[in-house]
Amino acid sequence: MEVYDTTFRLLEQETIDGRHIYETLSFLCGNEEVSPQEKRIEMLESYDTYTYMKKRWEKYVRKQGIENVSWETVLHRIVLFLRPVWNAMCRDEVFFGDWMPDLERYL
Repeated sequence: MEVYDTTFRLLEQETIDGRHIYETLSFLCGNEEVSPQEKRIEMLESYDTYTYMKKRWEKYVRKQGIENVSWETVLHRIVLFLRPVWNAMCRDEVFFGDWMPDLERYL
């Protein structure tokens, strides 16, 4: 759960070079022999209704004593960040854009 928390907070505060994320994901997919498919991002997005993950998140929040942000909000922001990059990879397109935390989207 710490990975989700760290990613959520990073996306809330930092401008991120989308091209770098694209290149890193492409490299990792190549190393692991994973083909980019749109169903993978859809599967990640479906976790917002997954009771097990929601309960794990709530337990993590209580244990860490951090601000109580809903699991759905956390996952929604992560998917907003990943979907455009992942879709570009699926279409074999080059991705350019910077993540703007205040807007919660790429420019």
